[in-house]
Amino acid sequence: MAAPTSVGYDATGRKNENQLPAVVEQFRRFTQNPNSYVPDAQTNASLPLSATDKLIFDTLKIGEIERHQTLITTIRESELDDALNPVRYINRFRERLFSGQRIHNVADVLKGKLNPKKLGPEKLWDLVRIDDLANNPIDVTIVRTQSGAELRGSFFEIEEGDILYARLGPTIINRKVVMFHNKRRRTLASPEFLVLRVKSGFNALALFTLLRCLSYRELAYSKTRGATPSRYRLSYGDMLKLPVPKMSDKAQQELADEIESRRSRVQAILKQAEELWS
Repeated sequence: MAAPTSVGYDATGRKNENQLPAVVEQFRRFTQNPNSYVPDAQTNASLPLSATDKLIFDTLKIGEIERHQTLITTIRESELDDALNPVRYINRFRERLFSGQRIHNVADVLKGKLNPKKLGPEKLWDLVRIDDLANNPIDVTIVRTQSGAELRGSFFEIEEGDILYARLGPTIINRKVVMFHNKRRRTLASPEFLVLRVKSGFNALALFTLLRCLSYRELAYSKTRGATPSRYRLSYGDMLKLPVPKMSDKAQQELADEIESRRSRVQAILKQAEELWS
């Protein structure tokens, strides 16, 4: 399977790299001898590593991602588990990078929802909506307060320290991943999230750091299902099976301390910018 990212021109018509001849050549070689075919070590244009990726890769000593990502991958028929989507399988190398255990080993993914209109129509509820959440958010900045009677449908009830992970294709791309803090009253999250409640014995901030890096975003997106990109969804079951590297307590604490330090620094910078621009 191949997932070229450059086809000779971009969306504006400007010329750029063309990976299609390499794909055609590799396909020719594959058809000549499928059983013994091994793709050339031709590296695909990888996403640049974000600061969070570098933190994960350095702390967990995973290594350089460019050594693992290739333009073409092969897969046996017995390994197919869904639609023939090359992006789904071209990212299999990320599963190997992050292997060790699974999400279900370190966190519960909430399944049950409640209907506030039926459960407490006169009560006030706080609500975190996915469309109120910024792309690549630092924190939950908008929490709506409404009576149960005003709320339609079913929602997840969230607790302090829960991780909200966007499950829709476009929102995964936009890195709508956030840890919930500052609970004031019973709080709900819209069903477009997957809600992770980290188990005792694992550092929630360490898992949060992993989930928000670009490399993990690509892995999660490759597991979505749907007819078109706008309809892609990451299912409850697929989230549970996503890999999590083994981490020592020391490594978890290093990740947690560093990501919390960065969050505080970014918040201070944003506050200063707001004051300067007021």
